[in-house]
Amino acid sequence: MLFRDITLSDRELFNSFLRDGGLMHSEYKGNELLFENIFVWATDGTIKCSVNGDIIYLLAKFKGRQFFLPPLTKRKSCFCLAVNNLLEWCKRENVRFKIAGVTKEMINMLGECADKFEVIHDRNFSEYLYEPNSLITLAGKKLHGKRNHLNRFLKAGYDYRFRDYEARDFDSVMKLVDEWQKGQENASYLDSVIERKAIAKALEYCKELGLLSSVIEIRDSETRDYKIVAWTLGYITFNNIGNVVFEKADKNYEGIYAAINNFFVKDKFANCKLVNRQEDLGIEGIRKTKLAYRPIGFVDKYIIVEKGSIDWQATSLS
Repeated sequence: MLFRDITLSDRELFNSFLRDGGLMHSEYKGNELLFENIFVWATDGTIKCSVNGDIIYLLAKFKGRQFFLPPLTKRKSCFCLAVNNLLEWCKRENVRFKIAGVTKEMINMLGECADKFEVIHDRNFSEYLYEPNSLITLAGKKLHGKRNHLNRFLKAGYDYRFRDYEARDFDSVMKLVDEWQKGQENASYLDSVIERKAIAKALEYCKELGLLSSVIEIRDSETRDYKIVAWTLGYITFNNIGNVVFEKADKNYEGIYAAINNFFVKDKFANCKLVNRQEDLGIEGIRKTKLAYRPIGFVDKYIIVEKGSIDWQATSLS
């Protein structure tokens, strides 16, 4: 296997694995293996691919650790073969074998080779699924708190505008991202650098990838100028699931996160069958917030390692 950088020209190839009804068909509700997500995060070689006929192998690096994402196959019957091929390649190259981001459906595809591997649930990377109308109406007793957050924003008297992102907003959004990162205690320098590059790449290729992006801007009472105080970006998948990839806001504005979440889903994802708001990375505050929006389910994630390997006790990449 020869691993190389992923380019925009690979989009049609990756998407063909969706159209041909293989591994990534209509039952896949995750975000991790979709081209839009992979391409945006593939900065500085963090994700590389090796294309071998009806299989695409994906080599990734996260927090200095090297691992594989699940191989993409055009036929379910090829998944076991692809995993075995990775294991044999790792042995030849003296590389640690670990596949992360595996779903329950993929585990079932291991078939006869399942006995070779240890499967470990990775809760920190399970993705949250929501019903769009629930995020829009925030109806019911269980969402009372989130409804209050939104109402605080709406009643604060802000002179605000919610609108689509435009290319001229790039510097303002990146400034917002930089300010947001300064206030994060949980993110390492490396994580911040990688995320910033991914955001910049997403904005640069927003049109080419068909990404959806919106901002909230508020008018300053003294200068009368509008300032971007919240920004979000996502896309709608081949099977009509709305994915929120990035969401940043200035906490100095009360209820701002509830507002950008509500406005974006209402504007872009109202007709989607589900909304995926990704994982919580094991960060307590993020987990609490995502659970407070009352998910209707999860895309559970697992790690696969060789049975009996010294690595099998690792329970998360976070």
